[in-house]
Amino acid sequence: IVPANIAMYLTPLALAIWIMDDGGRMGYGLKLATNCFTYNDCVFLSNTLAELYGIKSSVQNAGVPNQYHIYVWSESMPLLRDLVRPYFVPSMLYKLAALALVHMLTLHSHGSSNPEGISSNAEKAPMHPYFIFKDLVTIILFFIALTALVMYAPNMLGHSDNYIPANPMQTPPSIWISNN
Repeated sequence: IVPANIAMYLTPLALAIWIMDDGGRMGYGLKLATNCFTYNDCVFLSNTLAELYGIKSSVQNAGVPNQYHIYVWSESMPLLRDLVRPYFVPSMLYKLAALALVHMLTLHSHGSSNPEGISSNAEKAPMHPYFIFKDLVTIILFFIALTALVMYAPNMLGHSDNYIPANPMQTPPSIWISNN
């Protein structure tokens, strides 16, 4: 049951915590989980968001009978993002959909890492033979060092408990199975 004075408690900090906990991207908007609330409670919360902050939202069925969530429309996302971003933990910013979308559209397009359009192929070293040779030398040196360690100092990485002879007449207590 949502209290009638929820507007007093629905601060930008409370909204940020709600989104970080139970919110998630859904298309271009944001879904707020309200599965435990009745339809009327969800409508009341949606209307409260509209009255307090001008955030347009709708109540949608969560896919299960009598369970609903609030969907914040994409046109209200910039307003919601500006409202809650100061309170967001940096690792949770992915929940604000447009930040990821803008990042992908601007930075992950062809030629975005080369704004001047000047080809730098002349400055690049070919993969073969330079990088292949460098990697091969590293692998061979590592193999030689590991082989030398195993062949000439096999006890260097061992543990002294490994050299205690086992007593074949005594079963360690940790192996016994209780038949109680």
